[in-house]
Amino acid sequence: MSAVALLEEIADLLCAALGQDTAWRAALGPATRLDGELFLDSLELAAFGAALTARYGEPVDLPAYVAGLDIDAIIELTLAQVAEYVAHVGHLERTAGAAGPAAVAERAAAV
Repeated sequence: MSAVALLEEIADLLCAALGQDTAWRAALGPATRLDGELFLDSLELAAFGAALTARYGEPVDLPAYVAGLDIDAIIELTLAQVAEYVAHVGHLERTAGAAGPAAVAERAAAV
């Protein structure tokens, strides 16, 4: 999967996990900051993290990754950096039964 495709998929997962509409999704880009611009709270970050784990597998643990950052890095964390983290973990294969962002968000919400 290309870096651009991965970033787009991660943005779709974020949108689905938070129950946002297409207009909100259209405003997301690589430099969008999770805390500094979107002001995600801990529950929203956990929902996004659950969606990422459901899609890319157990090694992708966004809350644990964020917990290892200092406060300035948390404020500046972008969608592109989340995509880099997911790519670095290296689990880009779809999990069994995942039909796309909506299905992943639904499974993550059930957790």
